[in-house]
Amino acid sequence: MHGRVCRWPIVLAALVLSPAASHADCPALRGGAPWYERLDRAAKQPGAPSDLRSLLQRDGFPPFGVRPAMGPAPLTVEVGWAYQPVENPLRIEIDADGDGTPEWVQAAYDAVPRTYTYAREGRYQLTALVYERGGGIARFSAAARVMSPAAFDLELEGRWADMHTALRRGDSAAALECVHGASRGQYRQIFESLVRRGYHHGPSRPTLVERRPDEMIYTVPRAVGGRVHAYEIRFLIDEDGEWRISSF
Repeated sequence: MHGRVCRWPIVLAALVLSPAASHADCPALRGGAPWYERLDRAAKQPGAPSDLRSLLQRDGFPPFGVRPAMGPAPLTVEVGWAYQPVENPLRIEIDADGDGTPEWVQAAYDAVPRTYTYAREGRYQLTALVYERGGGIARFSAAARVMSPAAFDLELEGRWADMHTALRRGDSAAALECVHGASRGQYRQIFESLVRRGYHHGPSRPTLVERRPDEMIYTVPRAVGGRVHAYEIRFLIDEDGEWRISSF
């Protein structure tokens, strides 16, 4: 595997579902979303497990997840496993919409996530029941929030505003938390420079340009040289399923 560990839970599943997987197989456990940085710190601790599955289990990373965790209706999500919480299960049932009836019944963990589409707005609790051969049942869950397009736009607008608020109070680290993991290296020095000089600007309200399954594009007005130009803001789904600013 080359470059950054990418989309949760696809790459983790591909590694962890292999018995020989090790976090040494991931040469770029760095940057990215908060859980990703947490994994990086955990891997560097003295006495950290050498295999990725044990590392994830020890540090409480959820084995079952949905991506993205939030979005506008209709919302198509990926449902998958980061690691096997129960070895050699009898069967696995996954209820994606919370109605008590499983959408999928299977004999093994999926190495590649399944997809599910929510047509209506609402908060959904996905549940996975893993039946053990000894008779026990392990239960795991994940949440998905499906919003109206207008409410979703306000949510992303709030993240844009949060970034500006953090810069105005001199907190470049908090501002970076609003930025996509793959872009943080690009903006870190810029934010630190803005904070040193003193940042006093408020955000302009974004205007939607285009919706894509894994990307949202907006523009904001900005006056340059006496003229008002439209500048683009792009939001992408980060490693942890959250939408963050990738460029502006």
